[in-house]
Amino acid sequence: MREALAARNYPIVEKQAHQIKGSGGSCGFPDISVIGQDIELAIAAGDDAGIVRALDHFTSSLDEMECSNIARS
Repeated sequence: MREALAARNYPIVEKQAHQIKGSGGSCGFPDISVIGQDIELAIAAGDDAGIVRALDHFTSSLDEMECSNIARS
């Protein structure tokens, strides 16, 4: 997604954000859905910095989920 953003390929970024939003809801991770929505809103506003912030939040959320799963193992 970051590569698509760097290439200013917003349709790809938007498609992936929409998939994140839907997958988060389907899999029981509403916070992930919110991040997907935040990316979509930032795209609509033309806010590249907002997209990057949301992607950073997404990455850190996934890292936290991974650490949580490791701790339970």
